[in-house]
Amino acid sequence: MKRFKFTFLQLAALFVLIAGSAVAQNRSEKEAEIRKLLDSKNFTFLAETATPMTGGNIRLNSSNYQVSFYKDSLESFLPYFGVAFRSQYGSTQSPLMFSSADFTYETKTSKRGGKTVTIKINSPDDPDMLTLSVSPSGYSTLQVNSVNRQPISFYGTITSNQKSAN
Repeated sequence: MKRFKFTFLQLAALFVLIAGSAVAQNRSEKEAEIRKLLDSKNFTFLAETATPMTGGNIRLNSSNYQVSFYKDSLESFLPYFGVAFRSQYGSTQSPLMFSSADFTYETKTSKRGGKTVTIKINSPDDPDMLTLSVSPSGYSTLQVNSVNRQPISFYGTITSNQKSAN
C-alpha cells in the first residue's frame, strides 16, 4: 500500500509539472503573438469597459466598440461618457468615432514586459492623444486625452485585425 501511495504521488507530481510547462509555453506563445501584433502596427483593441472621469465603470455590451490600427491609418469606434467643454453644434455622434491617417505611433517597453503605445493625432479634431498600455498577455488599457473633453479610459484586449492590411 505504501508503494501505491508513493507511485500515485509521483504520478501526480509529474502531471503537475507537465501541466505547468504547457501553461508556461502557451503564455510565452501569447506574449510573442502580442509583441508581433504591436510591432506590425496592425491590430485591434476591443473595449470591454469604459471608465469616465466622473462616475464608475461602464460595461460595454457591444463587441463592436474598438480601435483598429493599421500601418497607415486608424479607425476608432468608441463611445464617449463625460463632460465636453466645447463641441460641434448639432453633433450627435460620439467624438471617438473617427478615422485618421495623420498620426504618429511610438512604442516603449514597460518594466514588466508590457508595451506602451502612444498615438499622437496630428489633425486639429478630437481626440488629441491615445495611450495604449498592453500587458504581455494582451490585456490593455486605452487612455483617450482631448483638449475639448474630459479624459476617458477603456479596458479591453488586443487581437489581430479582421480586415486585411493595405
